[in-house]
Amino acid sequence: DVREKLSSRNETANSSCTIVPEAARRFLLRFTRALAGAAPHQLHIIAGTVIASFLFPGAISALYFAERLVEFPLGLAGASVGMASLPIMVSLAAKRDTEGLSRILRRNILRTAFLSLPAAAGLFALSGPLACSFFGHGAATPETVAATAAAMQGYAFAIPALCASRPILAALHALSAGEAALRFALRSLVPVLLVSLAGQFVSGNKEDAFSEPLLFVSLGISAGAW
Repeated sequence: DVREKLSSRNETANSSCTIVPEAARRFLLRFTRALAGAAPHQLHIIAGTVIASFLFPGAISALYFAERLVEFPLGLAGASVGMASLPIMVSLAAKRDTEGLSRILRRNILRTAFLSLPAAAGLFALSGPLACSFFGHGAATPETVAATAAAMQGYAFAIPALCASRPILAALHALSAGEAALRFALRSLVPVLLVSLAGQFVSGNKEDAFSEPLLFVSLGISAGAW
């Protein structure tokens, strides 16, 4: 009896030792996929930054400055709506209420459009004055300010798509569809590279070309967002 009890305890201990690492491995795998799938815009920024590094000096800074202004409407109209809707989406997904989940998703996308479309139009129309007001000081040159304004114009097209993507990502996470989000994030890199690199061939190797190449990089990031 004692031997049987000891052997059963050893089997239980061995099974628990094998289950815990397997569960941890599955968690880390799902977490990594969900993390990469939740950050497609960051992947686009990295790809655009690499392409901008081959352009004129200051291109990376101009792209970064323009992206900072895009983050304001994105955080206001996109991230806030996505974070606020995540608990109710998780609750509806747990109840398998797909109709309710679709209704909430459509409503949130319309809310982001109501806020993001005017923001995109304003950023596009006021890109020049905003670039001069915020970044046209110190060691900034007129060329870098013009390049920042051009990048802001290209980024303006991405604002509605980026804002709408936040509640969509919240719905995907509520449905535990992290792998689908990862596939979408990887596929969205294709238009970023195509538009950005095609713009460099269109712009050519002009010595005075500053705004046009960076405009195509930001347009590529906007294409990836859509």
